[in-house]
Amino acid sequence: MEYLVGAILIILFVKFCIKNKHLFFIEDNPESEHHNLSSKPVEPTSSPIINNFKLRPSLLNSNEHTFFNQLKLAVDDRYDIYPQVQLGAIFQPVKQWDNWGELSRLNKRIDFVLFEKNSQTPKIAIELDGDSHSKYKSFKRDEFVGALFQKFNIPLVRFNNGNYSAEEIKNKLS
Repeated sequence: MEYLVGAILIILFVKFCIKNKHLFFIEDNPESEHHNLSSKPVEPTSSPIINNFKLRPSLLNSNEHTFFNQLKLAVDDRYDIYPQVQLGAIFQPVKQWDNWGELSRLNKRIDFVLFEKNSQTPKIAIELDGDSHSKYKSFKRDEFVGALFQKFNIPLVRFNNGNYSAEEIKNKLS
């Protein structure tokens, strides 16, 4: 039975891909407008899917932006600071194939990660805990993230939302 369901899903997916190939493939036709992408600017697609998105006003919200400015002063030039780092950029599943569950667990972001300048290895992770971190779902997420960083001996430092000074941040990171 499950093979039948799998086969039906594959057939539906293939039909979708064929019908919407313009979303997935670039034609290998010299006359095609997409053939030489470097010679022409790419025109926006007329696909209605594009209308489901809008540009974020900033990578950081106002609280994160305030913290970021103070963090830059606190760490000076000792680390490279990256905001909004996805866990999947730092960690990877042990099992390389058939691991959707593990991959989805890594689809979370850390507010800031300090990386060693030369090797670009993560040294300190930073989370800003706002009101949302008191909810049960966020608590479970925070528990998983904390355990993951602890396993690899990377400190995860938490700050409560509020006013931040470079000195306070520097002291807490030391």
